[in-house]
Amino acid sequence: MKITHAPAPSASLLPLQQHPAYARALRAGGRCVEELCLTSGTASGSALALRRSFAGFPVSLVSRGPILDRGAEQADAIGSVRGHLRGAVIFSPDHPPAMRGLVPLMTAAHVAEWRLHSNAADLRAALRVKWRNRLTRAEAEDTEVRVSPMPADPSHWLFAREAALRRRRKYRALPAWLAVAYAATSPDLAWLFEARKNGETVAGMLFLRHGGAATYHMGWSGDEGRRVSAHTLLLWRAATFFAQRGVERIDLGTVDTESSPGLARFKLGTGAKLRPLGGTWLAPPWLQAC
Repeated sequence: MKITHAPAPSASLLPLQQHPAYARALRAGGRCVEELCLTSGTASGSALALRRSFAGFPVSLVSRGPILDRGAEQADAIGSVRGHLRGAVIFSPDHPPAMRGLVPLMTAAHVAEWRLHSNAADLRAALRVKWRNRLTRAEAEDTEVRVSPMPADPSHWLFAREAALRRRRKYRALPAWLAVAYAATSPDLAWLFEARKNGETVAGMLFLRHGGAATYHMGWSGDEGRRVSAHTLLLWRAATFFAQRGVERIDLGTVDTESSPGLARFKLGTGAKLRPLGGTWLAPPWLQAC
């Protein structure tokens, strides 16, 4: 496939990691990014590659890509991107690649995708019963919900409290600087949802919009927030907020029913669908373009 340097269409249902807004945030954080447009006859696609160097050897990461459109073949797209980039390339596509020469690195993760309805009644009816009942109880708590653009401030309370929670629970997440850079470079796409009770902030959630989709990026809840099911209320308010603004899907992130069964139930209780991704694969330098 022919490759030119151009961003993907920003209005489509791209994964966050393949959206032009994500590329802008990475560049603002000093990362080297290539946005590639792939064409072959009527077939087309795109790929966002994060380029790095380990011990002087170039390695590129294409997360959730390449994106295929109008009849493009995945093997052609992967081979072309591999041929364009120097060094090794790590692909984490949305679907398992049917291509020789790739070295498997990780098995496929599963993600929860929540399709939104513009009609709030239909959206609420699709919630699972326990989740809907918990939402009803949360709404009865008279918790104040504030919605605002996320400040591009690395000292914001959400980053500090989420980092402390991450250290305590020993889970990994994208660095805070990425969210700061996203808010700075796309201020109309980063949205903060805060729950307040008796004048105090008891929970918060940050969402990053990317075209026709939005991704839940990080969150925090204190004891009082958990008592009043603040995250249930915030996620519901986020869903109705984005649905009213033309967003078709909320990406709730990976789901692991074995290590985090409670979080998995919370995500899937919205009616979100569980979908396997394509695994993580190494395309070595000697792999030839198709």
